[in-house]
Amino acid sequence: MRATAITLGLLLLVASSPAFAHHAFAVEFDASKCSDITGTLTKVAYENPHAYVFVSTKDEGGATVEKTFQLSSTSNLKRGGATYAALNGSVNKQVTVRGCLSRNGTDNRYAASFVGVMLASLVALPIAASAQEKPFVQARGSVVPVPLPPGGPPPRMSDGHVDLSGVWFPGPTGKANAWSVVPEQRVKEDPIPFQPWAEAKYKSFTRVDLELGSANVNCTPVGTPGMFTDNAYVHQIDTKPGQFIHLIENNNRWRVVHTDGRPHSKPEDLEPLFNGDETARWEGDTLVIDSISIDERTWIKDGWFHSDQLHVIERLRRPSLNYLEYQYTIEDAKVLTKPWTSAWMTLSLGHEDLTENFCTRNENVDQLHKLAEQQKAGARK
Repeated sequence: MRATAITLGLLLLVASSPAFAHHAFAVEFDASKCSDITGTLTKVAYENPHAYVFVSTKDEGGATVEKTFQLSSTSNLKRGGATYAALNGSVNKQVTVRGCLSRNGTDNRYAASFVGVMLASLVALPIAASAQEKPFVQARGSVVPVPLPPGGPPPRMSDGHVDLSGVWFPGPTGKANAWSVVPEQRVKEDPIPFQPWAEAKYKSFTRVDLELGSANVNCTPVGTPGMFTDNAYVHQIDTKPGQFIHLIENNNRWRVVHTDGRPHSKPEDLEPLFNGDETARWEGDTLVIDSISIDERTWIKDGWFHSDQLHVIERLRRPSLNYLEYQYTIEDAKVLTKPWTSAWMTLSLGHEDLTENFCTRNENVDQLHKLAEQQKAGARK
């Protein structure tokens, strides 16, 4: 008897990589409780923000049980070479999936812990093969990243300003860096200058709190500057004289900003908006986007909350054909002691279309609430 080895997995396994994060693997699943599970693949479900495979297998008592394996998003799997047709074509066949058990005690719910690349369109391996013989692909992938060359000067629009249009991937390779063997290095930045009460609140968040407050976990708008800071998916930008159009693959979010330097809406006309009241102007070859009146339900990033006085200044520049750079400044007199400016973020030009990515089946919120209750109960003992 032979089994098919599926090396699909969760791109969120490696905490050091922000690539394609919908939620943090290590919070919800236990990397110390991973195992190879062999059984019959009964169903494949592509239901963003994740794909799922269902495997019928035997428990220790010999009874038949169905185990659910949560994979990455459909767009991530596609970019890694794992197609719906290949997966669906293996339904009713024997498979071996390496999975890590849910932390909340759900015995039959796992995350597939190995990422990304389908091995020769589903490589058949003997069931008796040892773990060392199975060519599972580690979570950082198997590709050595090659940065794009500058590519020449940036294009310009009819009004003489730099054209920022293109499909842009975070990082220097023009593609999804999650398949790289080299972990992404976080850029050093100044500490956030929280006021004492705000710092105490920020530091009180547990990892589960951070997940439950995340727009990506809750499938709510990421807001401004979250389109860049709380999104590791691909961007598509289109600029023309007087207008900036920004699409991201992450839950198909978008915004449109006038770039003619018009003022903000009158104070009496302002209302809390996820992206805020936005206007933009050109300063030389840098596009400066100015946003106020941002909904307090959004975060700057990673639990960094804000008040109704948040003022965000974003800067975009294209130093060469293949590169885009992004920086933002946060002003919030109710939360911070002074303004804070990020390091410049690098994005690179890709040549792919954005894929459909809607949040239609999101079980993570309920699972995380269960985990939070377990942690509270443990703390009371």
